[in-house]
Order: sequence, then structure tokens, then C-alpha cells
Amino acid sequence: MNGRVRLRPVTSEDVALMAEMFMPAASRELSNSVITPPSAVPASARAAIDDRYQAWWVVMGETDRAGAFVERGIVGCHQLHFWRWEGEIAKWIKPEHRGRGFGMAAQRALLAECFDTLHLNRVESHVHVPNLANQHICTVTMDRVGEYRRGPRWPGDTGGVVELYSLSATDWRERTRA
Repeated sequence: MNGRVRLRPVTSEDVALMAEMFMPAASRELSNSVITPPSAVPASARAAIDDRYQAWWVVMGETDRAGAFVERGIVGCHQLHFWRWEGEIAKWIKPEHRGRGFGMAAQRALLAECFDTLHLNRVESHVHVPNLANQHICTVTMDRVGEYRRGPRWPGDTGGVVELYSLSATDWRERTRA
């Protein structure tokens, strides 16, 4: 198992998977939002997309059988700011597929989408301090730039300390060439 993944755009049939990723209260907003990735939007129309636009992909991970791919999780870029060409990335791997390299592979594939397809200048990731796996993935693929404390955002959310990671398109290209 090498953790190799493919990303496919989220469709309306993936709302249940999205709801599994997000707490139910948070997923209501998502299920009502546009989920077509910006790569499907003509370049001439991108300037009209508002700051809340979201682009999500399903992580399709390799199985032990040659050539077979199955759903492993969701990755995405939300709070896209096309006037600055920046966005915030997020990822969620199903619990039964964690610890097998899918998170790292999905993060790298997502960064490639953000920089090579969406042509973003910079992305950031906000990682809750207790999430050691995500901290490791972001430490390897991005630069830690600080931390902050946030309050709860929906019922059942406790808030807490969040580490902030960032990566520019220039740094991405240098790291992928090395």
C-alpha cells in the first residue's frame, strides 16, 4: 500500500459523505452550497465568484487489488478569495482508512489542484492542536506560521487552540522540483 490517491470532483450524490465529514449542523450549510470545483468554471467567470466559494474533491485511494480505487475521504479548498487567489484547505479521511498514508497523499494531491489547476498564489490550513496526524501532514507539506485560540462555531464544537500553516505557489513549485 503506497497511499496513492486520485481526486474526483464532489457531486450532489456525495452529500452523505460530506455530512459524515462535517458535524451535522455544519453540513447543512455545505449541502446547500455550490460544490462544483472552480476548475470547471471558465476563467472569465472566476472573478465573479464570491469569497465563500468552495471546491471539494472525493479522495479515491488505491486498494490492494491492482487498479481499483475506492472512496477514502474528502479534501477541499474553501473560503476561496479569487481576488487575492488564496484559499483555506481542509481534509478528512474516513476513520477506517487513517494511518495508511492517504492523508499525506491527499494533501499533496490537493495542493497540486490548488496551485496547478486553480492557480492560487497561497493556501493555508487551520489545524486543531489535538489533531496530531494533521499537524504532521501540514508540518511536512507546509510552513507553520503561528497559532490562535478560537471559540465554538456550531453546537457541540468546543473551539480551542489552532495552528496556522501556509504555503505559497512559489514554495510549492520549489518543493516539488526537489
